[in-house]
Amino acid sequence: NLFSQPATSPVDSLMRILHSAESDSVRVQVLNSLVKQFIMEENYDSSLKYCDQSIIIAEKAGYKKGLSDAYSDRGKINNDQGKFPEAMKDYQTALKIYEELEDKKNIANSYNRIANAYHLQGDFPKALKNQYAALKIREEIGDQEGIAWSYNNIGTIYRIQGDYEAAL
Repeated sequence: NLFSQPATSPVDSLMRILHSAESDSVRVQVLNSLVKQFIMEENYDSSLKYCDQSIIIAEKAGYKKGLSDAYSDRGKINNDQGKFPEAMKDYQTALKIYEELEDKKNIANSYNRIANAYHLQGDFPKALKNQYAALKIREEIGDQEGIAWSYNNIGTIYRIQGDYEAAL
């Protein structure tokens, strides 16, 4: 009976791929996908465990793209848990690697994540500085969706501060 078959979860599928992966770069990509899945489930212990594994393998393999993504994910895990100094360190590490890779879209995304961490800490001037840095890069590369998000985030910060004219 079709309905009596247990559905395969995304985690189960990713674990099967992970165990059959033949290269470190594929392992890192799958680990990073697992991390994102566990973040969505708010399972921070598992997400952190797999994130740390991804960082170790990516560093050993010299796989910078996977490494920067893993640091960015670990920053999100820490940020979501209110561990802002740790989040900021991870976001800065990811930013540095994205800059080495000249990955402008993820450089902008890193500035956005850093801005969010400052925003959550109530440091609105630093949040705005980083949001404007993200916006500038997004405009340079023509990332229309990113530009919209940047303006939305900037407007939100001004609104929270009571500067409704700037928010508009």
